[in-house]
Amino acid sequence: SNVSANFVHPGFPDLTLTDSVQVSIIDTTFAECAFIEIPSSDPDHIVVQEGGGIESTQIRAEIYDDNGNLVDTPIPVTFRLNPVLDGCYLNDANQTEVTVYTVNGIASVSVNSGIVPGVVRIEVDIDCDEDEVIDFSASKDQVIIVSGAPYYIEPEYDPNSTTPTGGGHYQTQIAAIVFDKWYNQVEDTTYVYWTIEPVLPDTLIDAFVDGLSFTGNENLDGDAYSGMAFSTIIYSTDAIGDIGYVSATTFGANGDTIS
Repeated sequence: SNVSANFVHPGFPDLTLTDSVQVSIIDTTFAECAFIEIPSSDPDHIVVQEGGGIESTQIRAEIYDDNGNLVDTPIPVTFRLNPVLDGCYLNDANQTEVTVYTVNGIASVSVNSGIVPGVVRIEVDIDCDEDEVIDFSASKDQVIIVSGAPYYIEPEYDPNSTTPTGGGHYQTQIAAIVFDKWYNQVEDTTYVYWTIEPVLPDTLIDAFVDGLSFTGNENLDGDAYSGMAFSTIIYSTDAIGDIGYVSATTFGANGDTIS
């Protein structure tokens, strides 16, 4: 529409100044979507099901117009897991693809962990005018699923990895692998506690064990393995032939003893 303005100076009543300007009024509620953003999730790390921690988080998609404003018009947004980690889903069990409408330019879904650790990659499609043609797409490595708390532990030793320390003593390497409920190796730096006891009728054994280690530590060769904790037994010549009971212990999600 045109807006006109007239001005008459009191000293020049016969002279009228006139000017006009064209004004366009735009309804911003019908702004077109121009681009999509997937902000980081908080938290961005969750644990496997029954892993003893947070098992879900939110994933959001934000739709903006050309001016960088969130679009007010409800727009359908499709979220898709690709690839799908075993047991992982969106909103409700067994859903790996969900379509929701934006509210004030933002659409969100919950992602829920499965039974394996890994990276959750999300794909997002938007159909601005709902003509069944995808207008914009985005994808992102959004969430990391980590292993759960210890649930199983398996200690072993290798009699062939025995070396003399000098002074009539020997060192043998021992190791334990620690799993969560789904037999995923637990996260590194999980502590493992070691003890050695004689087997009755003996009440003493001339040996001791390095009592503290953690998963991901180095073995005697300088190698490290996820989910494995290494330690050593030191024993004297007199202990050769004796039988001892070595145990490895860690703690579960509720502080329960795993050994």
